[in-house]
Amino acid sequence: MDDIVWWCQDKLSAKQVFNELSDYLAEVCKLHLKPNVIINRSALGLTYCGFRISPGIIRLTKRKQRRYQLLRERSESMWAQGLTSERELQTYYDAIFAGTLPAQSQAWRKQNLQFHPTVYENGFG
Repeated sequence: MDDIVWWCQDKLSAKQVFNELSDYLAEVCKLHLKPNVIINRSALGLTYCGFRISPGIIRLTKRKQRRYQLLRERSESMWAQGLTSERELQTYYDAIFAGTLPAQSQAWRKQNLQFHPTVYENGFG
């Protein structure tokens, strides 16, 4: 496990929990935390596992958006070349879609995760 996030009432509580966790990991698990620990206010938000988390909203990062767009384009290209079936293309779409569900990304999904008719215009449909 590389990353962990938790919320506390105040900075002092966060430092106390961090020290207890650090001691536990060192004594019981024989693990040591990386020194780049950040204790910050929730209002500033954070980037975590491809999502930008702020109070009341979770969004996809631009990097994650680009990654899923490239995956979609690759799966459409494979289908257009006859390397996958329509059923497999739908399975790819489902997998791409599932990775975006934790975020408030409905508008992005509508725009980027739909089939692009240019494939049909090129005679592959």
